[in-house]
Amino acid sequence: MTAGEFGRGIFAQNPVFRVALGVCPALAVTATMADALVMSGLVMAVLAASNLAVSITRNLIAQRVRIPCQILIITAFASMANMLLLNRSPHFSAALGIYVPLIAVNCLILNRADAFAAKNKPIASLLDAIVVGIGFTVALLACSMIRELFGNFSLMGQKVIPGHQPFLALTTACGAFFSLAFVLGLYNYFMAQKGKEKA
Repeated sequence: MTAGEFGRGIFAQNPVFRVALGVCPALAVTATMADALVMSGLVMAVLAASNLAVSITRNLIAQRVRIPCQILIITAFASMANMLLLNRSPHFSAALGIYVPLIAVNCLILNRADAFAAKNKPIASLLDAIVVGIGFTVALLACSMIRELFGNFSLMGQKVIPGHQPFLALTTACGAFFSLAFVLGLYNYFMAQKGKEKA
C-alpha cells in the first residue's frame, strides 16, 4: 500500500464520510473527545482482528454460510473488547454503555469483512482495517471536538474557554446531528474544491 493509497483511504475514500457507514457511534459517543478516542480504539482493534480472522479463514468457510460466520467472528472480538474495557476502565465502560457491544453490528466492520477481508490476503486485510480505522477515528474526533469545544468549552476534559456560557444544546443528541452535518458538509466542500482544481 503506497502513501497515496493510505491517504485516500483515510480522507478521499473514507467510508464514514463517503457513504455514512458506522455513523451511529458518531452520534452516540462523541459528547467528549476522550469517549470518542476510546470508542475509536475499540472499533479499530475489533476491525483489525476480525479482518485478519476473516481473511485467514476465507477459504475454509462455505460461501452459503460466510455472512453468519463473519458475524460470529466480529461478535467474538466485540465481546472481548467489551469485557476488557469493563475490567480495565469501568468509567469508560459506563460512559460508552451499550455502544461497545454494538460494535458487533457496526455496518462499517461488517462491510470491510465481507467486501475486502473475505477476498484478500491477511496482510492486505490488516492494512485495510488500519486505514479504515484511522479514517473512522478522524470522523469521530472531528465530531467530538466540535461538540466538546462548543458544548462544554473544553477539550479532552480541560477547559479552554473559561468564563463563558457554553452551547449546551451541542451536548444533546440533537447537537450530535448538527456536528455530524457540519463535518460532512465541510468534507464535501473540500472534496468539491479539490475536484475543481483537478478539472
